[in-house]
Amino acid sequence: CVLAPDGTVLDVNTRALEATGLAREALVGRPLREARWWSAAPDAGARLARALSRSAAGDFVRWEAEAFAGAAGAEVVTLDLSLRPVRDAAGEVVFLVAEGRDVSQMRRAREQVEEELADHAEDVERLAAELGRHKRELETALDAMRFAREQADRASAQKTTLLRMVSHELRTPLAALMLLLDRLRRDASELAPAHCDVVGRMRSVASRLAGLVDSLLEYTRLESGRVTIVPARFDPAEIAADVMEGLRRSAEGRDLGLAGPPLGSVPPLET
Repeated sequence: CVLAPDGTVLDVNTRALEATGLAREALVGRPLREARWWSAAPDAGARLARALSRSAAGDFVRWEAEAFAGAAGAEVVTLDLSLRPVRDAAGEVVFLVAEGRDVSQMRRAREQVEEELADHAEDVERLAAELGRHKRELETALDAMRFAREQADRASAQKTTLLRMVSHELRTPLAALMLLLDRLRRDASELAPAHCDVVGRMRSVASRLAGLVDSLLEYTRLESGRVTIVPARFDPAEIAADVMEGLRRSAEGRDLGLAGPPLGSVPPLET
């Protein structure tokens, strides 16, 4: 709106009237500070009076204030207000241009951000202290890890040596056991059917044990970097059948049945 230097309203635009819910007759020709806008805050009128005095003296003035607005004039909003003096050719202030912009949402957002920053300031300080403590703990842990790694390397070397020795020592008696079991299987006609079944399962278990011993040897070679990996195909159904055969008697003793895929019914895998 346009004001006289003493603060009397000379003209007001339609948008301002719609925003405040006031009629033009209630403003034009009357001092701006008497408008009911300024009763929303105790100091709003006094701040407006000071701003008018400064602007009439030639200063551009800008400030924020709470005022009533809305169609019913009952909604309290925060306005970004400014007074701009306009001079004549002689340099005298002849009228003031008043502008106002509703910044309620912006102010609420700013206050919310300030509150959140204040709430988080203590958290940031605590986090910084905690980070410092974690840094010291991490340095200590790294030193401990280096020492543990050296110990683990030594233990790994000792373990590899032990595994190599154990697997070599197991291979000889296992080979002898498997030879004896093979001989018993060849003489199956001299054994009772139940004994033949037991010998077959013993041979299967011995074969798996021999495979585990071979795996131990491969593991020691792998750790020493002396293993060449060669892909091999196998039948999963055959492995399942071997496992079920070892469990069959135990399952029968509990009246349980075992079933698996027929040999060759499962696509071969590669390992």
